[in-house]
Amino acid sequence: MAHGWGAVTVGMSLTAAEAALGEPLVETDPGLDGCFYVEPVSRPGVEFMVLVDVIVRIESTKASVGATSGIRLGDPISKIIAVFEEAKVGPNHYLDGWRDVFIADASGKYGLLFEVDDEDRIVGIRGGDLRYVGMVERCA
Repeated sequence: MAHGWGAVTVGMSLTAAEAALGEPLVETDPGLDGCFYVEPVSRPGVEFMVLVDVIVRIESTKASVGATSGIRLGDPISKIIAVFEEAKVGPNHYLDGWRDVFIADASGKYGLLFEVDDEDRIVGIRGGDLRYVGMVERCA
């Protein structure tokens, strides 16, 4: 998920992503200033952040979605640490007892962020361009 999801890769235009998926992407969050969210009609729950017609981030809070590493929503934080020794664990921006686990790829261009609840379970995954993965307020 750090570089893409299915046939969609970070850096692709919205039109190219629709062509790669063979289906339209519908807007789920109008955002602001050229930034908005879309998701595939056939797979609600996987959202793409689009900034000026380019996909920059992919995220999900739906249980059926996982990262390419095999880590899925609902998995324990220990699974992230076992797969990604370089993971950095920090506090969640808003919720006491929750944590964010961040992994950057070797190129320094892409990353993953796992949101972990106070029961040590993954409740959110987002990946993509490092400049946008850490944005807390989505398009704000």
